[in-house]
Amino acid sequence: MNGFHLSDTHFIRPDASERLGAVPIADDGTRLRRVLRAAMNYAQKPDFFLITGDLVHEGDAEDYRAYRALLDECCGDVPYYVCLGNHDRHRAFHEGFLGESGDAPYVRSSAQGGLRIISLDSSPEDATVMGRITPEQLAFLREELKTPAPKGTVVLLHHPPRGVVYESFAAHCPEMEELAELLESGEVRAVFSGHTHFVSCSGRNGVLYSTAASTAFSMEMRRADRGMVFSDRSTFNLVRVGEDGVFAGTEDMDEKAVLLRISAEEMAKVINQEIA
Repeated sequence: MNGFHLSDTHFIRPDASERLGAVPIADDGTRLRRVLRAAMNYAQKPDFFLITGDLVHEGDAEDYRAYRALLDECCGDVPYYVCLGNHDRHRAFHEGFLGESGDAPYVRSSAQGGLRIISLDSSPEDATVMGRITPEQLAFLREELKTPAPKGTVVLLHHPPRGVVYESFAAHCPEMEELAELLESGEVRAVFSGHTHFVSCSGRNGVLYSTAASTAFSMEMRRADRGMVFSDRSTFNLVRVGEDGVFAGTEDMDEKAVLLRISAEEMAKVINQEIA
C-alpha cells in the first residue's frame, strides 16, 4: 500500500487571506493544492493521504469547510485521514470539517485495506505549542489494539512522541511511558507526526517514528547565530506499507535544474537489468 504523509498545512481560506499579515507563514491553499496535485500525479500512485495536524492556521468553521472542499477536490476518490495540532481549534473543526457540533478531542479508528489508521489528538486545550494525550485517549488506544488488524496499525498524532532530531522539540510531547508502552506493544507498525516542520525518522522496538515537514513553510536552524529561519518551502513524505516493513521518504517542491532526463521505457530497462 502506498500513501503520502502531509503535515502542518496551516490553511487559511483565500477570502480571509488578510489574516496572513505582513509575513504569510500560513497558506491560502496555493501550496497545498500544488502538493496534492503533485502527489496525485506521482509515479507511485497513492492509496491514501495522512495529514498530521495544524490543518488550518487558528481558523474558524469556514476555514475548515474550505479546507475539506479543497481536499475533496484534489484527492478525488483517494481517502484522507487527519489528526489535529496545536493551531487547530476543536469547536471550529467539528462544525466546519465534520459538520456537527462539539468540542471534544478528535479521536478515530479507520480501516484502509486491512490497515488500521488511528488518529489521536495531541492538541492542547490552552492553544500552546505543547502537546498532551488525555487518559481517555490512552484507554481508547488500549482497547483498539486488543484486536489485531490484518495489516497492522499506524497511529497519527501531531506532536512526535519519540525520535525528534532537534532536541528542543522533544519536550513538546512529553514522553508518557503508558503511551510508549501501547505504541510499542507489537500491534503498531508506525507513528506519523508533524509539528516540527522538519523531517525526522527513527525506529524503536519495531515501530517506525516518522515526522514530516510542512507543506506551508519550513523552519531551519542551520546557523545558531540566526536563530530559527522560516522559509517558503513545501515538503511531503512518501509512505509504503508492505509485508516487509513500513518505509518513508521525503519529496520537496523546490524547483530543481534538470541535469538528465530518462524516459519511462528507458528507466524500466535500467531497473530490469539491475534486478537481473
